[in-house]
Amino acid sequence: MSGVALIYIRKSVVRYEQDQASPERQLDNCKRVCDEKGWSYEVYQDAEGHRSGRSEKNRPQWRRLKTQLSRPEVVAVVVNSLDRASRSPRDFFVFLDLIQKHDIELVSVQERFDTTTPIGKAFLAMLMVVASLESDLASERVRDSIRHRRTKGIHVGIAPFGYKRQDGRLVVNDDARVVQLLMQLYSTGRYSYTQLAMDLNRQGYRFRARYGTKPFSKESMRGVLKNTRLYAGQLPVGRQTQGTYPEIYDGEHEPIIDEDLAARVEEVRRKRTKGSSRGPSRVYLLTGLLYCHDCGAHMWGRSRRDPRVTTYRHRGPACQHRRGSFQAEPLETEAVALLRGLTLPEDLQKKVREQVKARIGTEPRNTEILAMLKTKRARLARLKEMRLQGEIDREEYLQRKAGLTANIAHLESRLGPSSYGPDSALQRVTDLGGLVAEGTPSQRRAVLHSVFERLEVSVESGEIVKVVPRPWFRTLFTDLAETWE
Repeated sequence: MSGVALIYIRKSVVRYEQDQASPERQLDNCKRVCDEKGWSYEVYQDAEGHRSGRSEKNRPQWRRLKTQLSRPEVVAVVVNSLDRASRSPRDFFVFLDLIQKHDIELVSVQERFDTTTPIGKAFLAMLMVVASLESDLASERVRDSIRHRRTKGIHVGIAPFGYKRQDGRLVVNDDARVVQLLMQLYSTGRYSYTQLAMDLNRQGYRFRARYGTKPFSKESMRGVLKNTRLYAGQLPVGRQTQGTYPEIYDGEHEPIIDEDLAARVEEVRRKRTKGSSRGPSRVYLLTGLLYCHDCGAHMWGRSRRDPRVTTYRHRGPACQHRRGSFQAEPLETEAVALLRGLTLPEDLQKKVREQVKARIGTEPRNTEILAMLKTKRARLARLKEMRLQGEIDREEYLQRKAGLTANIAHLESRLGPSSYGPDSALQRVTDLGGLVAEGTPSQRRAVLHSVFERLEVSVESGEIVKVVPRPWFRTLFTDLAETWE
């Protein structure tokens, strides 16, 4: 089969000094598949630094690849693994519809999908939800691990301005005196971020970033001042609201400023942001999905002067006088209820479970630790055999066993705790209705946009009267899709 394949490469975050999906390795794997199928290929790489797969805005080559899909000679898009293409179910399903429109095959080297059949396309779409869930699980483990280390006084992340990292710990460097001056000037209340940056630059000071020095800016001022508690020798956990953090722990690093100066700085920041604070924004689950059944116009989520009154309105003039808006919550509740109790067919549940277990167990961030754990546990089993065979005495056995057990416990802690394990994750994957009901507003919105292509609300009844599911959903749930339509 002749034709052109578009190879996409994305660089992922490297952890534990081991990159299981380096750009070079991805490219070699994809080229091998193209050679096997007789395709020529073009390569598109987002490999300049670490880029998140959750959004397309920082992936220019991916966007460029999508513009090439209309070329008649293009027959396939080739990726090393599904998560290289995207971590966002919504973006991925739009892409899946796009390649179906142009009759283009999607090839994943690791998962080996056949997208020429309807069930293959549907299964691929379902595994995209799996990839997104795995990303959420990984992020949750990282957050829990960071919180746990902060409770022990250990800072996690890039060393802030004024510190350097030495043997894994924060140590004060020469920029500490600039931090002290900056905090003292800002605590007077006479400086904005921009004015303070200009004053420090005039005095010849420079901001030391990860990749060199540069003049201070409004953004660098904001970054330094948000770490006020850290500079006072503390480690806050959670997001600051109304000037306070949910939890604050004493750090093991040396403070640069005292508690009194930190309190004055935070008071100035609180006064300056009080007038501009808008509070948390509302997530409208159906914006982009909801249409007027009578005139076909888009319906967009908006709030009135009273932020408690949230509605969906015609984007332009209403098709009927004084009947152009609908309360948001009833419509969103109705949309979520459409998926209540929805589960995957049993034959696909087995496949999904196998994929989840295989993928969670081989995440690049965990591969090295899991290999070390396997070795330690094998040594522990061998040690037991030696004791049973009389090769070592009881005292030596207990001593060596204690050392191995401690090592295993340490390695397991590095994997990061999680509020739910693989079994719970599998249940969430196979129960879409439960995933929507229990998720955050952003997660609900992502799943609804993944399942539905269009929802239409009647001006007369104010209820959803037409549902158009996405093609992959029609394949898996034919009877339900026909009922909706």
